[in-house]
Amino acid sequence: MSTDAPGSAGPDRTVVLDIDGTLVDSAYLHVHAWSRAFHQVGLDVPSHRIHGAIGMGGDRIVAHLAGEAAEHSIGDDVRARHDELFESVLGDVRPTRGCTDLLQALRDRGLRLVVASSANASVTDALLEAAGASTYVAKVTTGDDVGRSKPHRLRRLSDPAAAGPEARPGRRWRRGPRGRRRRGGPSWRRGRAHAHRCRGVRSPARA
Repeated sequence: MSTDAPGSAGPDRTVVLDIDGTLVDSAYLHVHAWSRAFHQVGLDVPSHRIHGAIGMGGDRIVAHLAGEAAEHSIGDDVRARHDELFESVLGDVRPTRGCTDLLQALRDRGLRLVVASSANASVTDALLEAAGASTYVAKVTTGDDVGRSKPHRLRRLSDPAAAGPEARPGRRWRRGPRGRRRRGGPSWRRGRAHAHRCRGVRSPARA
């Protein structure tokens, strides 16, 4: 977060946030939905492995957890079952601790908030509502806007046009939830190429 006082003319004006597992506490709901979806098609995938893959796009997680053969034969079925199971518990999603305080603090500093999610538009809307974030966010990018999920989606987000005219080179972007993209990795180099300063913030639960 910029340390400039509210209303100051510092260079950092746009913050890009993930929502699923970052602004809302949904990780274990996803674990349960994926576990049940795999079980329904006759596959046993340990929950700890699913938990380790949360944050990966749904178009990649089946191959990652069950192999390429499973992806080719039942990948779409598993994803559809997961989506149905997860959407059935959207009413149980709650904001993460400090979510509202964070959003308010960012807005008080004059920062423009953009949400980037690999979920579809309707689920993203529901998660924004659960987070109480709708009134804070200036722009939303969802999985419906791109062909493939992370890491390919990051290329789109590294383009300033994806976050609107306020996100010009020299502005700071950052996002969550996994904290695995470290300085020197591909996404850092892309951010560097576009003159964005990027930081990762890891939650205590994942430390």
